[in-house]
Amino acid sequence: MKKHIFSLLVLSIITFNGIAQSCFKPGYVITNDNDTIHGRVDYRMGEKMSSVCTFKNKSSEKVKYYPGDISAYGFSDGRYFISSPDSINDQLRFIEHIVESDINIYFYEDTIDHYFIQRADSRFVELRVKNNNIRIDKNDNRKTKVVNDITETNTSSKNNYIVKAYDYEIKLRAFMNDVPEMTNEINDLKKVNHKNLIDLVNKYEEYKDNEDNVIVHYSGRPKRYVELSTSLFNIAYNCISQEEFHLMYGVKCFLPVYNDQFYFGAGIQYAKDNYTSYYSSITRQQNFTLIKVPFYLRYQYSGNIFKPYIGVGVNIYILNDQWNTSINMYYEQDDDVDASFKTYDEAGDGEFTFGINAGTLVKLYKSIYLTLNYSTDFEGFATNSNSSNIFFGHCFSAGIAYGF
Repeated sequence: MKKHIFSLLVLSIITFNGIAQSCFKPGYVITNDNDTIHGRVDYRMGEKMSSVCTFKNKSSEKVKYYPGDISAYGFSDGRYFISSPDSINDQLRFIEHIVESDINIYFYEDTIDHYFIQRADSRFVELRVKNNNIRIDKNDNRKTKVVNDITETNTSSKNNYIVKAYDYEIKLRAFMNDVPEMTNEINDLKKVNHKNLIDLVNKYEEYKDNEDNVIVHYSGRPKRYVELSTSLFNIAYNCISQEEFHLMYGVKCFLPVYNDQFYFGAGIQYAKDNYTSYYSSITRQQNFTLIKVPFYLRYQYSGNIFKPYIGVGVNIYILNDQWNTSINMYYEQDDDVDASFKTYDEAGDGEFTFGINAGTLVKLYKSIYLTLNYSTDFEGFATNSNSSNIFFGHCFSAGIAYGF
């Protein structure tokens, strides 16, 4: 039986992995002749997006396009990639066009994130995150914040300072020097990322009264979720009877793996309760503390309000350090009852189970979701030879999740 359960687990993970390898969403490709073909485009995370575009036309024919084969491709939800050589080694890539205006911001990732800035038809310039020494006049308005980072005073001129500035700050100032107010905005830039650069370009165009000229192609990365839940569960585990339900509280985290539909999740759940069972003339009283550590792969539909999902994985059940069991034994002797009392302390043991679950996220407000979930366990693999296997269990959960 255990071999069958293990085989089912491996098969389920392989199947989920195969499903997650592709996630086609409504989109289009633009040919080198500037013709637009609508269909569905494979959505991926990471550097895959910059190396290949897998496209399905309306006849469901699958075609792979590489940089140079087409001019651009995009998704109906806004994301847009152009075929262009990067400014690092002139390698042809699909580079994501994040924001479009008088100043354009582009992005691609390999082992690190690369951001580029461009004005009109000028060459891409990378916004690197490294320090450079620059000379700034102490009477210049730009000294407001930079002078606080002085590393050395230039003795050849009382008015000049050599200061430390990031590469991206220098280049952003150069590209936006026609709007003096942008200097302080750039000085306040704490980190180079999609959101900060989009906000910066929006502010630049606002100062020029051209805010309607900004087109943001970026629609956001796949959400990560943190979930707090309360569960009602029952299991048949040693002396814990399957006939009664108990409360369990927990926290889980889910991270996107390949795209916004395939997630890996892990967490910890905690239950402390007592249970009394009756076996003929034996009354057994048990206080138990149970810790459950779930690891799941989840396939989630990327709807707007409802996000139903199914998942497979393993659960680790752990009894806290000691398991205390009190047993009252009553032996009938004629009309008299001789009662004896024994207490057994059992060391905590553990159990692996194969689990499946299904549920949904329901959007309540912005990034707040209601979570509803049902899961069940199948026979596991004991880590302690004295432990009785969990052969079946049910768990109903409800909670609140935050997506970020």
